[in-house]
Amino acid sequence: AAWRMANTPADPQRIAVAYDYTIYLSDDGGDTWVASTFFRDYNYGISIDPFEPDIVVVGNEEGVFKTDNWGTDWFPWSDPLTFTEVVEEFAINLAGSASKYYAATYSGIYKRGGFAVSEGPALSYTFPPAGAWVSADTIIALGFSDPDGIDTSTAEISVEGVSYTISDAELTCVGDTLFFTPTVAWADGDTITVILVSIDDLLGHASPDSGSSFSFVIDKAAPELLYNEPDSGLVTDAAPTGAMIVFHDIASGNTAETWDFTDGTATIGEYSPGVLMEGTDTIYINFATAGITINLDDTTFFAFRGWDTPDIGLPNIREQNWWILVTTGIDERELPEVTDLTAFPNPFNRAVTISVGEGLRPSRVEIFDINGRMVAEIPAKNSPLTRGVAPKATGGVFVWQPDESLGSGIYLVRAIIGDEKITKRVVFLK
Repeated sequence: AAWRMANTPADPQRIAVAYDYTIYLSDDGGDTWVASTFFRDYNYGISIDPFEPDIVVVGNEEGVFKTDNWGTDWFPWSDPLTFTEVVEEFAINLAGSASKYYAATYSGIYKRGGFAVSEGPALSYTFPPAGAWVSADTIIALGFSDPDGIDTSTAEISVEGVSYTISDAELTCVGDTLFFTPTVAWADGDTITVILVSIDDLLGHASPDSGSSFSFVIDKAAPELLYNEPDSGLVTDAAPTGAMIVFHDIASGNTAETWDFTDGTATIGEYSPGVLMEGTDTIYINFATAGITINLDDTTFFAFRGWDTPDIGLPNIREQNWWILVTTGIDERELPEVTDLTAFPNPFNRAVTISVGEGLRPSRVEIFDINGRMVAEIPAKNSPLTRGVAPKATGGVFVWQPDESLGSGIYLVRAIIGDEKITKRVVFLK
């Protein structure tokens, strides 16, 4: 049985018939017929292109097939158009110079490309992306996908509760993309919510994404400097051996790489010699290993920069400058008396000298890693703990030279003085 017939205004003499398993073609108005091809399943829908009479499209239980040369060759045309049901009818939109195919099945009507006819412009992307951290008053973009094009006169979006249409200066359209340009600066910490209120295609179909929303967060604040050692304005007779800096960004965040430090001659970062990172926030710098020299009776200036990592826009930078002075001209009365546990140098590379305050008699010094595991024990001279081994300790002074198996990191030094314990943190840079 002949299930469907089709002709074309491009060549009124051409007729195509879907006849059971066979496609019959006539190019003389039906006077003669030629069997073009055989399919394994019944043919139902069939159509000849209104502009190119050599193009025929047929639908059967195998899928959708097409010929570009009036039946000489056929090839599958189901990708990207894929159906779960047989195409019963085809229709073609004659508007414009391009043929837009529509297919009717029991499950619905479809456009070429897999879009259901009832759907309007699909929201294909947004800028900034949802959840992004943004450091600037950036434009907002909403991109759409619809083979019929979009009707900009129907476009309406809401930004922070205020509605905008294409008649407003803030909202423009280029191609299939809407652009919103803010005229008021956003404040740090603001969450900007954008709602697609409505938009139709040129055939009047409403967007299936109408009412959908996305948000992004404004981050205009630089990381906070929580701690720096040595302190700015420090005047001392003993040159510090290193620096400790702690900074943190609570918004878009910082990483172990988003900082630098300089004394004006050497600029260092995470991968420089003499640098040890604890997480992403805490920095330990050994001056000697890093190539930083502290000169006697001279003011040394330091500059630190730490920045965050927004997804959109330039980083926010925290800059901190300070100075120290190492001099022999300090009255001894101004220097604090050493009554505690000290470690020099700290951070250290090969060995560290541990000193206990004058008049104190520790029995031993214990070294622990950050997991609480004891990695070394240094008994005091003439202590029963020595057991014939010559310790590296004299009076209240101990020397710890880490074993080769130990890696760089933070270690805790604990001096045992009778029933009391004094603890200090040291940094080993291998």
